[in-house]
Amino acid sequence: MFGKIAAFLFVLIISSCSTVTQAPTQSDLHQCRPSQSFKPTSAKVTLSGSVIFSNGKADYYLDLPEASWTCAIPNSRVTNLFRGIDAATLLRATTEQKNNKQDVLKTRIGFKGGGDFRLFVDEQCTSLGLSYLFEINSSKGEEIYGCQISPQVASAIMWKRTAQAPFIDLAYLPFYQPFVDSLSDAN
Repeated sequence: MFGKIAAFLFVLIISSCSTVTQAPTQSDLHQCRPSQSFKPTSAKVTLSGSVIFSNGKADYYLDLPEASWTCAIPNSRVTNLFRGIDAATLLRATTEQKNNKQDVLKTRIGFKGGGDFRLFVDEQCTSLGLSYLFEINSSKGEEIYGCQISPQVASAIMWKRTAQAPFIDLAYLPFYQPFVDSLSDAN
């Protein structure tokens, strides 16, 4: 008899300690989105394509592949950390939906010819925490590569080199500006 009571109490204690998971309601999802007055002090980019915006008091999670805010805490490894103005730039680019063809930014960086362009791009992308590198078919005398956070994210930084030119043309959406800025700082 004592064994049955102990087993019952054990099950009761375990069930009272476990959390009940429910699907978030529409009002819950609204709470998962930062208010317009939210000013992030940091933004962590994860390998899976989530961005964790934080101001020290609250965290908000953006799922880049789904292009939506979520209440679920990302469980993927952080590959990049941006602070201050860079975190604010990431948030502004995502909330203002500046992710269209007309929003593409372009810049040019120096490149000393003679080296392996693909290897150079791969090293630069890795240093930025961008893990997925791909090649685009291009015309003769041109090489074009792209790199992104993960294959599920529908945007990338595109790298183009033309016929041994001493520079590389970059094209990217505003979201990637802090990545490109840190690239410029490194060169």
